[in-house]
Amino acid sequence: MENKERAVIATSTLISSLAFYWYAQANRKSEVPYLLMGGFVGAMAAELILIKIDKRN
Repeated sequence: MENKERAVIATSTLISSLAFYWYAQANRKSEVPYLLMGGFVGAMAAELILIKIDKRN
């Protein structure tokens, strides 16, 4: 896996996790399940983005 791909996955996971954390804080819910879900969603979104980029090339 290239460094660019790792950076895309890490960045997407971080942003998604932070967004889910903020949502949990705003709604006064437990943060842990939302962080786990956010990380999963972010990683899956990054993989889909990378697949689309790879198909273009």
